[in-house]
Order: sequence, then C-alpha cells, then structure tokens
Amino acid sequence: MQEIINKDLKKVHECEVVIGYTFKDPPLLWKALQVDDAFYDIRPKTCNHHDVVNKNLALVGIKIVHLLLVEDWYRSEDSTRTALYKLKRDLESTMSSVAGGGAGRWQLCRFLIEEPKEKFSPEEMAIALCCGIIGAIYFDGGMEEAKWFLERLERFEPPAN
Repeated sequence: MQEIINKDLKKVHECEVVIGYTFKDPPLLWKALQVDDAFYDIRPKTCNHHDVVNKNLALVGIKIVHLLLVEDWYRSEDSTRTALYKLKRDLESTMSSVAGGGAGRWQLCRFLIEEPKEKFSPEEMAIALCCGIIGAIYFDGGMEEAKWFLERLERFEPPAN
C-alpha cells in the first residue's frame, strides 16, 4: 500500500479523535478518507466508474448499514416496505447531517485526503465518507465496532474531544 505522508497521517489522527474510534490499522481510515468517486460505487446505478481507492470500504460500509437497518426493521412493529425505506432515508439524512458542516457537527469532509474529481452534493459526500468509515471500522474492529459507530451516528452525538 502507498505510504501515508505526514500531513495525511495528521488528518487520520484528527479524524480518529472526532469519530471517537482509534484504529489498530490507521491506513484503513486513510483509505476511507479518499472518497474520490466512491459515492458512485455505493449507488451503482448512477455510474459505471470503478477506479476508486475506497470503493471496497464504501461498499462494505453500505452493506453493513443495510444489514443493520434490516435487523431494526424486522424487529420493529411496522415491518412494511415503506417503513424500511423510511428508515433508510432517515439514516442517510442523519449521516449527512452529522458528518456535514456546521456548528456541533463532525465536519468529516475536512479530513478528505484528496478532493473528488466529480462534484458531489455535501449530502452525497457525507454519506460516502460515513460508509467508507463504517467499512474501515468493520475491517479494523469487527461488526460490533461498526455497529457501535453507526449507533453513535444515529444518536447524533457531538464530535468527540
């Protein structure tokens, strides 16, 4: 794997502080912070571009999100398809709100290693970043850690200090 340069390593450590998770393998987070065109890969109907650094992490992250959403949906009293889509929309909205800019938000986009080649909305960028980070946490610490992070997002906790 490409060697992490010092300025990128600083971003990785600052991001760890904000998300409240310390990686055993920091290069995983470094990969997740290279969104580039990753959003296209977690929503494959929008584009055929596949040359992305964090593609696999974002794909794993979105699958984990979907699995955990389905578990919540299945255990809920309203297990209709409409309820499942609402859960998904609500979570995407939460991810973009928590990870996006503004006071009291995590502002994860400031940790991007490279600016994406394509233009994304702030919401798309935040969702892609969150999914990449969830995938990285899964590979670093397992499903329980990924679930913990997703629950933290859902609770809309303020940034860690």
